[in-house]
Amino acid sequence: MNVSHNSLKKLEQNSTTGRGSEVSVLHSTVKVLDLSYNNVSRIGRNFFRPVERSLTHLYLSHNWLRNATRQVFGNMPHLQWLDLSHNQLAEMDFDTFRNTRNLQVH
Repeated sequence: MNVSHNSLKKLEQNSTTGRGSEVSVLHSTVKVLDLSYNNVSRIGRNFFRPVERSLTHLYLSHNWLRNATRQVFGNMPHLQWLDLSHNQLAEMDFDTFRNTRNLQVH
């Protein structure tokens, strides 16, 4: 899924998600998500929950991220590629990638 080169500023979980949509979330097939070249400065803690079990490649380069936390990136067991280049990272939790054991390129 390519959502690059837009003007997204925040990535937050949809608070109107109902119980019926939670079931479909469990069977996500999104493997590649490109959010690069946006203006993202904040990622909500559960934003990636719908795709965290299926993602293998995540592109977040050329944004305005200031920190990387375990709540955002810590539960992506199949993630192999993560691009956080060209951000404003100043803080990263020591266990940010605790459950990303397949991460090969970051």
